[in-house]
Amino acid sequence: MVSEAGEDMGEREEYFGKFEGKKKCSWSKVVQMNKTDLYIIGGIDLFASLLNRKYDVGRSCLKIDL
Repeated sequence: MVSEAGEDMGEREEYFGKFEGKKKCSWSKVVQMNKTDLYIIGGIDLFASLLNRKYDVGRSCLKIDL
């Protein structure tokens, strides 16, 4: 699970729990740059997929090292 330093995991579980049983579409792009680097880029505010607070979804990026 992705989280920020100092983030309250209870708040995070409550925020993302509201999507339980619903279609979980983030509208983010998933791009694999090479064998080990995967990026989740952008999305829309209605379906924010990374943080449980307001942030600039359209300009956000998460790097995953496989």
